[in-house]
Amino acid sequence: MPFAAIEKSGDFGRCPKAWRKRLGLPDASAISVLADGAKWICEEQRRHLHGAEGVLDSFLAWQHFPAWQHLSDLSKSRHDNPEETSAWTDQARTTLLESGWPGIGELLQEAAKSHRPSQQTAINEVRNDLANHQHHLHNTQRLAAGQSIGSGQVEGGCKNMIGRRLKQTGARWRVRRVNRQAGLCPLMDSHPWKTYWESA
Repeated sequence: MPFAAIEKSGDFGRCPKAWRKRLGLPDASAISVLADGAKWICEEQRRHLHGAEGVLDSFLAWQHFPAWQHLSDLSKSRHDNPEETSAWTDQARTTLLESGWPGIGELLQEAAKSHRPSQQTAINEVRNDLANHQHHLHNTQRLAAGQSIGSGQVEGGCKNMIGRRLKQTGARWRVRRVNRQAGLCPLMDSHPWKTYWESA
């Protein structure tokens, strides 16, 4: 079901509930909310999709979520060698994907044994950032079930189907017209396009 628009988070948050009813889903238990860790997304999920599974997009979150920057800072404080710093950061990323919250907890516990104040600060920040997402890190189980753990396809679709059209050189848009065009772009590459075209 393609959808794209510029709107306030509260307005968007009400949309999935209506979509669920249109799809004939009696509750939200079969729905996964794949997000980058932004607080507003978690709040809208709790408000409108109670029972849905929250999933932290580990690939997207690595770039935007504060915990990953704190993990990188922790690695830099533990190692003077850039290669060792990079290797430990990669280990933390792999641990997250394979073992989720328990694995990261063990990794942080091991790092805490050095008793360096700068490291303890970074460790505390990572724990604080991930505490609200400990139930959103079941990557191994989702992969085993053939479910997605990243939004790469959606991100690519947004860039190629919508961004390329809206960000042409010299283009200037009003929000209401952006929303109309953004709504048409995903429709053109999906099954409902024929129905839309014949009824428009």
